[in-house]
Amino acid sequence: MSDDLNALQETAAQARAKADELTAALTTESSDEERTAAEEAETAAVDAESAFATAKAEADAAAAAQGGEVPKAGDTCTLPDGSEGVLAEQDGQLVCVSKEAPGVDANASRTGFVSNGRPGDECTCPDGRKGTVHKFDEGLVCIPNADQG
Repeated sequence: MSDDLNALQETAAQARAKADELTAALTTESSDEERTAAEEAETAAVDAESAFATAKAEADAAAAAQGGEVPKAGDTCTLPDGSEGVLAEQDGQLVCVSKEAPGVDANASRTGFVSNGRPGDECTCPDGRKGTVHKFDEGLVCIPNADQG
């Protein structure tokens, strides 16, 4: 990879690490400012990962156009975290996405205990669906939102 791509990949990895650190530090007593900082860090990480994936796909396409095979959906690629992904077409462009099949495992838990939220906060359930934090006798639980089926 070129130095520019390496720099983008490193930036994406650092942004992800910071977002994960801030999110993990949230507790039920966290202030609105701490929650906002964690949300902003997550947005920055997603943006950095997207920038790397786009630049990598463009570089791969340019290299292939100069004398090689043209990349196509289904070809392997490198994700911002360095793991192997697969090229997929999105909005007319090839982007690198995880090889993990999207979807919900029928055996996966649809609810989960929450340690870093408050009732009413958004959360991601163990099966990947968006949910809302609810308070129960034994603590906080993430319950999937009804509008997801």
